[in-house]
Amino acid sequence: MLLAGCAGGGESQPASTAKDAATSLATALSAGNLDGIQINQGEPDPDLEAVYGGMNGLLPAVSVAHVSPTPNVATVKLAYAWPLSSPWTYETEAVLVKDGDNWKLNWAPTVLHPRLTSTNRLERQRGEASERGNITGLGSAVLVEALPVQMLGLDKTGLDQPTVEDSARRVADKAKIDPEAYLKKVHAAGPTAFVDATPVRQSELPADFLAIKGAAMRTVTVPAPKTTGFAQALLGRVGYATAEQAAEVGNTVNEGDIIGVSGLQKTYDKELRGSTGNRVFLADRAEAPGAGRATTSNIVADFPDVPGQSLSTTIDDDVQTAAEEALASVKVPASVAVVNTETGAILAAADSAEARRTDASMTQPVRPGLAGSPVTALALIRSGVDLNERVTCEKQVVVGDRTIENADNYRGGNGQMTLARAIAVQCETAIAAAHTRLDAAKVPEAAKSLGLGATYDIGVPMNLGEAAAPTGDVAKAEALLGTNEGYQASAIGLAAMAASVKAKQPVVPFVVPGREFRTEGAVPLTDAEVKALDDLMRTNAGSYSPLSRVVTGTADGRSWAVGFGTDYALAVVLTDDKNTSTTTAQIARRVATAAR
Repeated sequence: MLLAGCAGGGESQPASTAKDAATSLATALSAGNLDGIQINQGEPDPDLEAVYGGMNGLLPAVSVAHVSPTPNVATVKLAYAWPLSSPWTYETEAVLVKDGDNWKLNWAPTVLHPRLTSTNRLERQRGEASERGNITGLGSAVLVEALPVQMLGLDKTGLDQPTVEDSARRVADKAKIDPEAYLKKVHAAGPTAFVDATPVRQSELPADFLAIKGAAMRTVTVPAPKTTGFAQALLGRVGYATAEQAAEVGNTVNEGDIIGVSGLQKTYDKELRGSTGNRVFLADRAEAPGAGRATTSNIVADFPDVPGQSLSTTIDDDVQTAAEEALASVKVPASVAVVNTETGAILAAADSAEARRTDASMTQPVRPGLAGSPVTALALIRSGVDLNERVTCEKQVVVGDRTIENADNYRGGNGQMTLARAIAVQCETAIAAAHTRLDAAKVPEAAKSLGLGATYDIGVPMNLGEAAAPTGDVAKAEALLGTNEGYQASAIGLAAMAASVKAKQPVVPFVVPGREFRTEGAVPLTDAEVKALDDLMRTNAGSYSPLSRVVTGTADGRSWAVGFGTDYALAVVLTDDKNTSTTTAQIARRVATAAR
């Protein structure tokens, strides 16, 4: 039996052999105490307190390497592994003696480390944070590197709760970040904490930021993108680790260290962060923690800093810059996504300041209207509908309890035309009337064949959208028009759709080479289907040069332009605003010029 009493309190556990007793000892040491361990001689508590305290909260993983038993005495080899920047491993010996049915421990400081005595202890010194790796784009262009910037944030010192609430939201608004997420972070911080929001360059400081009560900024050197918000939906952001975040990452991060908090910075945080050095030495137990000095004679472990690794991405600096510049003056939510049609490599994902709060280009699916008409056309073809048959473009049609009319700016002409032309010129009444011949199951099938509706872990949040099978006549008509609740797509989703038409197969976007995916289970596109979709997208391309194929659409107060050129596809979504003079065509042409 192991232990009816204990050094630190707790119930003893049955142990019929010396090996069982040794295993219980290793488990107790891993927990930082000797609860449940009966002591034959020695006083472990002062040693445990001194040694574990000097290791600054770290606990070792202790296992049994070997047990050499005799009837009454067992010598146990214990294997230690401390989680420093690299595992620090060594072995010690412990002696167990049998007393009746119990195995008792002969305690000595050397159970914790071979060089420990009653007058010394272990002390861990942590080095400065290692240099964080850069993030690069095509051609090794540096997109993120360590630079001196202003870290915007909120200093909670002296603020009452209502002021904290108000100021946190205003700081988030100025920083163009998610206010709810920032408020949660502010609440979790201490009453005198500086809560970081986002880093910006001196030239990009938001107007009147310091007029917010409690708003503060600090000059820091942190990994920063080329400009504030540059490719944020992909690259992500960095920030200071909270106590909770440090615990999540593990013992290699301390509160206040720079860590990735979103995007690639978060996914590849360990690789980009590298390893902060750790040194362990024997300190005089009488000295206060931190007072001792490491020397060549007292160092027992020394792990130098390991700089972070650089991360290569598919982002094209020129295309991303063009997208950022095209959206720089846009005051409403707007997003752009660009992918390579041959590979699916993401060349750019950009958001206006308002859309950047949610990284909308990659994550926000909305109804596409007839910008999703390739899905409409493909679903009808697969339902057995001949797009060359003649239909009538009426002024209005009634479907169920809904009256559908053409848009006020419709210029495609009334009367008879092919269904293919009706889709191309956006005669909504003729398109809606085709609902009677739509096989609802063909909507999600068509969407999947064009790259929509699946989920992939590409290292950053990506929502390609979905196209659920519509139920009922109205839902079918709305699905064909791209306005059904079950049919949504993000900018990256419709860029993938356009790329799939060009590639003649589903294209899955990716941003980190080697982290690529293929669509599984999609019905292959036939040559006839590809030709029909290509003809559809050719009709509207005239005013979007250098794009050679384009579809457009409007829904829910947003305008879309989606198309492809020689080896790239793009999607632009812009919130309609009477005060915004910028158009989707202007944005698309500017970005396409950089991409060609």
